[in-house]
Amino acid sequence: MKLRPSPGAPRHPLPASGERAGVRGRALAAWLAPSRPMAHALALGIVGVVLSTVATIMTWNRGPAFGPHWYPIALILVSMPCAWIGAALFTSRRARA
Repeated sequence: MKLRPSPGAPRHPLPASGERAGVRGRALAAWLAPSRPMAHALALGIVGVVLSTVATIMTWNRGPAFGPHWYPIALILVSMPCAWIGAALFTSRRARA
């Protein structure tokens, strides 16, 4: 299993750096929700899983321009945990306020 792209291949940001923004986005969705912030953030997580899955299927064997195969799989796997973390951060801050 190759974890690093070959020389000359485009570099992708680590999934963790992209998902930090995802956690913040899901916390924003929870904040904007008029009620049930956890459900709204998790619904956004489901959208992330579906879109990541579709993108993975469409780009799976399209060549090195789309990077290593572990990257889109990681995006699929971390989408729901990030949604839960974002909503949990928001609800814990709301409870303290």
